[in-house]
Amino acid sequence: MLPTHNPLRVAEHAATLDHMLGGRLNVAFVRGYQARWGGYLVLADTQAQAEAWAHDCLWLWDTWSVPFGQGHPPLLIGDADTVSRRIEAARRHVPCNEVFFLFGQGLLERDKCLKTLELFAEKVMPRFQD
Repeated sequence: MLPTHNPLRVAEHAATLDHMLGGRLNVAFVRGYQARWGGYLVLADTQAQAEAWAHDCLWLWDTWSVPFGQGHPPLLIGDADTVSRRIEAARRHVPCNEVFFLFGQGLLERDKCLKTLELFAEKVMPRFQD
């Protein structure tokens, strides 16, 4: 993500670098003026159920990130009330209008992933409709 720069200057630098690399440069731009916040989401009907599901998938970070000093992303694990409180607490510290979440796709069973998304859409998102 780039800080705010003259877009023409950024394009000139990218074109120069692309030329130097023989046309192999790929560039992606995103809007960088909004704060974003996110984490790893495991949402279930109960706190205990969500923690059990999370246990099944946190091995990814424990195996591939923690040993290399990267740690876990922010964890949002729980029922709808718990997850909503965590999002609200984050919004008090980092006012943001966008959030992103990783969830158990590929790590959790399909039904658990669908349940996470369903609960988020039906019980968490409506609490943050401004």
